[in-house]
Amino acid sequence: PTDIKPMASRRAARGAVARSNGGRRARHAVLFFPGAVVAAELTRRDDASRCYEDRVRNALHHLDPHLAARGQSDTPGVVGKRHKPGQTHVVRIALTGGPCAGKSSSLEHLTRRATKEGFDVIAAPEAATLMFNSGLPFDASTDARLLTFQTALMALQLQMERSMTAIAASTGRPTIIVFDRGLMDAKGYMDEALWHAVLDAHNVSEHYVLRRYDGVIHLVTAANGAAEYYKTGVVVDDAGHAVHRHETPEQAIELDNRMQQAWAPHARHVVIDNTGTFADKLQRATDAVLAIAHESHPQEWSRAHAAVFDATAARNIGGPSSAETGGSPGSSRSTETSPDSSRWRRFLGTFF
Repeated sequence: PTDIKPMASRRAARGAVARSNGGRRARHAVLFFPGAVVAAELTRRDDASRCYEDRVRNALHHLDPHLAARGQSDTPGVVGKRHKPGQTHVVRIALTGGPCAGKSSSLEHLTRRATKEGFDVIAAPEAATLMFNSGLPFDASTDARLLTFQTALMALQLQMERSMTAIAASTGRPTIIVFDRGLMDAKGYMDEALWHAVLDAHNVSEHYVLRRYDGVIHLVTAANGAAEYYKTGVVVDDAGHAVHRHETPEQAIELDNRMQQAWAPHARHVVIDNTGTFADKLQRATDAVLAIAHESHPQEWSRAHAAVFDATAARNIGGPSSAETGGSPGSSRSTETSPDSSRWRRFLGTFF
């Protein structure tokens, strides 16, 4: 038909492409739709670029069931520290570091282990990335524009942290929220005067910002100590995602040092360098987070480490093994179903 509007043609063409089994057949199909804009767009975009576009759009605007459920523990532990009777203390961790430091892999490693030990793990997105991927521009051409951006960024970060903490605290489950960069990271991207202007805009102090987090885990950039693994340009990160890394190794080290200096006043600032293997680095980061988390919810530490005594203890005192209860010894699931749960807990108490 010749009376189809150009916009309708564009939408119909995209629908034809999406429904087609093959790119070439789709290109032939859209020739029935008028408008040079449609032909030009299809010529410019091949199948790979359209798949990439869909993937980016889905990550921003569509629910991913795997991401939504990956941090939920199958055997939630017992809450230790509370702020109020119905409000659990949420362990808040700022995960920071220089470019190409392994933050994505570290988060995956922590999530797998912490959920086994009874913690829910909430992975908060990086606020700046949310803004950039939504299409918002970053204009640092003047101090005034940079101040506008950084003030808005802090507002978004603060609200995200407060909202996530409030929801997690209401669950009655021990929870760790890992923030992909915290509020203090912004200090590394501006001078001291501009940083204090951002703080003043929100009527907060640097001391307030620091004490919002139970711990800070800094992963050192691969450029410092593992230079053979540091790559620039369009590369695939440790999570398998294509990223554009524009910092040279020297710039990456400089940025890494600025992040360390910004967070240095925090009482639980843990720096994870590149000594040993990458697996060692991930293990040390996870150990550091769980050491902090266990201070608020120490029963989880007992439950996880009691597994080494499981088989022997079950034989000695007649208690059930974790295989029989469907959970690790001392977990809320096993103690609720075990007829000898009180005796089992007393036995574990002799070790922990």
